[in-house]
Amino acid sequence: MARRSRREEEYQQKLDMTPLIDAVFLLIMFFILTSQITVDVEEVALPFGLEGKSDEGGNPDTVVVLNVRLATEQNERGDGEIVYRGEVLTPKTLRETLQNEVDFDASELGRGRTPEVEGQNKLSQVKVRIRADKLAKAEYVREIFQACAEVNPKIYKVEVSVEQPSSN
Repeated sequence: MARRSRREEEYQQKLDMTPLIDAVFLLIMFFILTSQITVDVEEVALPFGLEGKSDEGGNPDTVVVLNVRLATEQNERGDGEIVYRGEVLTPKTLRETLQNEVDFDASELGRGRTPEVEGQNKLSQVKVRIRADKLAKAEYVREIFQACAEVNPKIYKVEVSVEQPSSN
């Protein structure tokens, strides 16, 4: 059996893979815990519009996305419904939900953003995005606008999503 020289033994040190595996495992855990797994976007057929904003994801923590869709089952209000985070809202729960968002936005434990003052009116910095199905009645969109005006402080940042023409 041939004997190796001392210099060859110095160069053939083994690399310990345990710290590398631990670091990779910690990175994987970090990305799993910090990523958003589910998307709260309802399937709605947006109306076509040349002007207006295309539907963009945005940060769900700073934008209240209200979906107006055709009712999945017959309800007492007609053929449409307002949905927020998978929950169907009545006019009363719509106002309560918007008021909760405004209160959370202004609270110290929430976003901590103070309402803007315009004359004698307080205006919230909450942004509402309406994603209305093109076949749903406009009364549901009007209901959302009305609820935004009734909360205190009022919500004035309201967007309506449309489908933009493709640039083919």
